[in-house]
Parts: sequence; C-alpha cells; structure tokens
Amino acid sequence: MNYCFNGERGFVMAIKSEVVSYIRKNYQSRDLENGALALIFQLDDDRSHQVIVDWNNDEGTWTTFMGFVADWSVENAGRAVELNDQVFGIQRAFDWVAVVHPQLTETIDQEEIDSALVGVAMAADALELKLTGRDEW
Repeated sequence: MNYCFNGERGFVMAIKSEVVSYIRKNYQSRDLENGALALIFQLDDDRSHQVIVDWNNDEGTWTTFMGFVADWSVENAGRAVELNDQVFGIQRAFDWVAVVHPQLTETIDQEEIDSALVGVAMAADALELKLTGRDEW
C-alpha cells in the first residue's frame, strides 16, 4: 500500500504543492526562476549531480525529474542514447542532453519521489562520466 501525503496508508491523489512541500521538507533544494526546484546529490568518488524537478504546466499534471549530462548536440544525444543502460529516458532539456523521468503527479507517492530523485542523479552522473569524463553537473 502507498503512503499518502497526509501520513495515512492508502491511496490519495497528490497535487503539485504537496510534491513541492515534500521535497522542500526532506531535501535541500533551491527555487529556480521558472518555478522548478534544483537539488544537489553527493555521490560516490567525490562526485555530485544536480537534479531539476519541474512541472509541465501551472497545475503540475506531470512532475519531471531531470539530470543534465552534456551540452546539447546531435552527437552527444546519439552517444547518450547508445551509452544509456538505465531505465530512464534521454531527451533534450533546454540546451543540454538530459536523463529524464516523468511521473504523473496525481499518482506519485513519497517513495516514488525519493526513488526518482536518487535514481536520476545516479543515472545522469554515470552517463555524464561515460560521455564526457567530467563532473560538471
């Protein structure tokens, strides 16, 4: 059974403000100008990776977790797709190649938020290392 945002067991539809509140309460984050949240994860081997959490509209129908991998180019995108051995998708996000995980906000729970944040951070960092050899993000 899922844990709801109100602390009881069972299924309750989540809304964007609850997701934002949960992230702010449980993680160190900063607000971006476009309303997204940015979080930094400290990983193994003295590496770190930033994850951006953003929504597709004001209502926040979809919550998207993304970690940048490299500057956008067709070559970098193609190599990222070839090197990606994770469950997460690869897409263009702004001017970068990114690891992404979209989640329908109304069905998201706390465990899925935690898993998406950590999973995207780890997958994007591993792909960044394979693709660029750097730790820029």
